[in-house]
Amino acid sequence: MTAVSNQSIHASQPSTLVGLPGGYQLIGGGAKVFWNPQTQAGNLLVHSYPTSNYWNAKSKDHHYSSPSTITAYAIGIQDYIPGFGYIDVNSVQTCCMASVQTGYANNGTYFLTGYAPTCVGARSSSSVGRLLTGLRPPYYISNNPDNNFYTVQSADCIVTASGTLEAFGTQIRKRP
Repeated sequence: MTAVSNQSIHASQPSTLVGLPGGYQLIGGGAKVFWNPQTQAGNLLVHSYPTSNYWNAKSKDHHYSSPSTITAYAIGIQDYIPGFGYIDVNSVQTCCMASVQTGYANNGTYFLTGYAPTCVGARSSSSVGRLLTGLRPPYYISNNPDNNFYTVQSADCIVTASGTLEAFGTQIRKRP
């Protein structure tokens, strides 16, 4: 396994992505926003999701100026593990973006039968600013292993903000 990171420049809406070295496949990632709660209003997460072999991250100040940095993290696994075999990695994305007018929003995507979940991601988009408030790993619905679901949440804050919310998941299995 390997883990890598990349930090953005200092900005009101910092964003960055990080990729893995050759021979590794993305099985997860995350993001951390760096701002000082003692002196700043806040810079909050809006994107943390996989694309191909990269992890994307973005945050924004909200209603008040609060420039910050964000770091994206990518976790990878070799596609062949000696003594075990080849690994298949699959990324799933929500079948449709949830359209949100105001308040809290939930969205999700199922992970495939036969795969083990590794990480959840989300992308919240809006002209004013919807913020990510929750990323929940898969759980069983009605004790049916075919109904495993990644769940993500977003919310507007201070001002009404419509927008969209997408869920992403990564999963692995031993290649048959």
